[in-house]
Amino acid sequence: MCRRRLLLTLLLLLVGATGLTYIAKNRKAIVASILCTIKSRDIRKTVTLELDSILGDILRYYKQSGKLPGAGFIDQSNAFPSLFECIYRDGFTFIGFDEYRIAVFEGDVFRMADKKELNDTNVLKYCLDCYGFPYRYRIENESSSQVRLLVYSVGMDGVDQTVTNSCGDDIVASMSFDKE
Repeated sequence: MCRRRLLLTLLLLLVGATGLTYIAKNRKAIVASILCTIKSRDIRKTVTLELDSILGDILRYYKQSGKLPGAGFIDQSNAFPSLFECIYRDGFTFIGFDEYRIAVFEGDVFRMADKKELNDTNVLKYCLDCYGFPYRYRIENESSSQVRLLVYSVGMDGVDQTVTNSCGDDIVASMSFDKE
């Protein structure tokens, strides 16, 4: 408990007065991210397990429906909102993200989705990893007979190194298979 208070106090000192409004609006997401850090000594392991579960859900969806969620997205774009809607709206049991980890993009930041947005299929929704960044999902080589699925976290630094194939802290789960 003391550790949580200390982290919250440090967070408040770091952001200063201008960040208090942001914290007030997103306190659950911020606290969740801090608690995720405290609870898990090995965040990479937690994120890897979540990514493997998401990849499994995508494959199960593909086998049952015959289509990939996000199939219309361009190679380098994040198709996670499409994946989110397919998994939730078609009755699949997603990995069980709590509501505070479901975010929407507003302006130039992600914020926690409110109750109305959670149920609105026109609102693009993302699931946040333990670092507070949205998970990413891409389908590569969709036009050929071989398909590669990428589900990943941009890691602690928040920089997407999968696009440039550079070394970094991204955590990736991928699978290649032949289209049927």
